[in-house]
Amino acid sequence: MTEISTNPWGSVRQSVVKMLSDVFSISQDDVALSIEKPPDSALGDLASTIAFSLAKELKKSPVAVVSDFIPKLEALAAEEPVIKEITTKGPYINIFLDRGKMAEMTLRSVLEYAGKYGCGQEFKGQRALIESPAVNPSKPWHIGHARNAILGDTLCNILDWVGYDVVRLDYVNDLGLQIAQLIWKIMQIEDARGDKKYDHYLGHLYVEVQKLFDESDAVQEEVREVSRKLENLDSKEAKLSTKMVTECLKAQNETSYRLGIYHDYQVWESAIAHSGILELAQKMMLKSDNILKLDEGEKAGCIVADLSVIDEFKDMKDPYKILFRSDGTRTYTGADVALQLWKFGIIEDPFKYSLFDKQPNGKNVMRTDLQGKKVNLGKFNVVMNVIGSRQAHPQRMVYTVLDILGYSSESENSHHIAYEFVGLEGVDFSGRHGTWIGFSTDDVHNIDGGITTYAKDFFCQETA
Repeated sequence: MTEISTNPWGSVRQSVVKMLSDVFSISQDDVALSIEKPPDSALGDLASTIAFSLAKELKKSPVAVVSDFIPKLEALAAEEPVIKEITTKGPYINIFLDRGKMAEMTLRSVLEYAGKYGCGQEFKGQRALIESPAVNPSKPWHIGHARNAILGDTLCNILDWVGYDVVRLDYVNDLGLQIAQLIWKIMQIEDARGDKKYDHYLGHLYVEVQKLFDESDAVQEEVREVSRKLENLDSKEAKLSTKMVTECLKAQNETSYRLGIYHDYQVWESAIAHSGILELAQKMMLKSDNILKLDEGEKAGCIVADLSVIDEFKDMKDPYKILFRSDGTRTYTGADVALQLWKFGIIEDPFKYSLFDKQPNGKNVMRTDLQGKKVNLGKFNVVMNVIGSRQAHPQRMVYTVLDILGYSSESENSHHIAYEFVGLEGVDFSGRHGTWIGFSTDDVHNIDGGITTYAKDFFCQETA
């Protein structure tokens, strides 16, 4: 069991299978079917239910089958260095591994196989769509954003390494309040960035605007008027927004590229609002018996998901989750469900795409664009959203609605990869309050005039 392998865990598992096959004198294939990973690590690293299969043949209870073979089982296990202990609990055989030996095997394998370690084609032919890191285009990346981007990129590398066709997606919120605040300010001043990187220029400007916004009702009303005008793509505000967001994203991408992080597509919020995707999703949802347009009550006129059809929610006093309000506007859940349906290719892709940037890795990153060209993204088997832990409930609700719509497989293959927020001691990073200043990813890179060897290894290494 100490052999060097590209898959140490697989080798250990196979050794356990062989050992149990020898103990019980049955085929390894039959034993392999009985091996499982216990739900609680206190029950072992591996477990076997082989006694259930043998009970009828031997005309004994599963517990008696295990008891008869314990001495032989313990003797063979003692010859396997990586097995720390074997215990039985009723009819179950629980195998505990020596973590130190496992670590040694793994490290030896990593060193021996280097760039090939863990590589496989187990999931060849399957496709995965990963959304990350979705940093708002109004400021530079701070070190928390970098951590989130690295999580997403690492996940993509791992999935690619085991055979998935991975598509890397970035979500761009170009219609948020902060965009309206910045446009309001930019329309009043001369560009004073000097030689400052554009995302940093916007980030400092945003802090100034937020202070004015918090202190003045008149400013708030003016900003809200800009926000309304951003919905009209022909307005000067919307055209200026596109220019500003594009320039900010390209500045952010300079940081991303230095980390070795690239994307395939960007989906812009403005494209979601104007592409017809919400109407397509709404029309599809209403075909389900579990999606209703209410006629009475406080939610009259709203399109809702009836959560009571799910056992977990059947006793709720108000089981109706609003997807679209009575005035036709969508809720966050409604929009996220529409986007998840698009990600799985369940609804026809309404977007067009244009080239956003030619990346240093030689690949193009495309953005959703109402004036672009149609692209066939195809269907995906797995969708993963790398989003903060505070979004755990909203994400779960999106996957629940998919289940209600009849897309159980897609619901099961929707995954929220949650992360906690990074901040300073006692203070969260905040774009509006400027607590990120001095702690941007670019600041980390520029310590002592250049990125440190440690940081380079941490940030830029290709993850397998």
